[in-house]
Amino acid sequence: MAKYKNSFRASAWDPIMIIAQIAAFQSISYVSLGLLITAAQVLLGLDSSLDHALHYTSLRSDTVFGWTLAAIWLVQAIVGILLLGYIVERVRLCVDFTLTFFGIHLVMVSVYSHRLPNFFFWWLVSLVYVVVTILGGEWFCMRREMRPIQFGSSADNEHDGDHHHHHPDEMVDDANDMLMVGSNGHGNGGRASSSSTSDQRGRHHYLPLVETGRPSSSGRGNNGSFRVD
Repeated sequence: MAKYKNSFRASAWDPIMIIAQIAAFQSISYVSLGLLITAAQVLLGLDSSLDHALHYTSLRSDTVFGWTLAAIWLVQAIVGILLLGYIVERVRLCVDFTLTFFGIHLVMVSVYSHRLPNFFFWWLVSLVYVVVTILGGEWFCMRREMRPIQFGSSADNEHDGDHHHHHPDEMVDDANDMLMVGSNGHGNGGRASSSSTSDQRGRHHYLPLVETGRPSSSGRGNNGSFRVD
């Protein structure tokens, strides 16, 4: 039995859970951002510096490393989408968590730079990151919430799967047995007769199950079924 999946998070207000989710989202995001920036520094032969992550002047459009940082933030948006799907798991909370991350990052950049960012390119890249993360996170969370789940043990599911893949011959025999049992319960009211009308058993299978009257006095026919007078 398939049923649409709902999030396992409690709908009640849980501040401890929310704080833990924010801390996890923020921490993992900065770890992945640091790894991406470090890899870019190594590939471009630059010295490691915290300015590349927290100083807004590093994210500019007139340098190669500035465009590299812009690409890193696009990759970071994909990381944010995955974090929203596996940590937040709620469509309606994607906007809140994304804006919370950006707000904390804006405060850290402003404190580190001793002023608010005033580069248009920095704000443009940040806006693209926020929009892509929110839209992608909502889509990903919705896909996870609407994913069907199966109730019951795996063994029962395997048994059900085998039951739905019987050979046609077995299905014919099972149906004939069931109808024969049902006809015997009526006493002398009649019996069920079955016969195949195809010479090629592997290609065509018929269920000519007809309730007949009493067998004729002449007995059984050559094909093993009762004849009706």
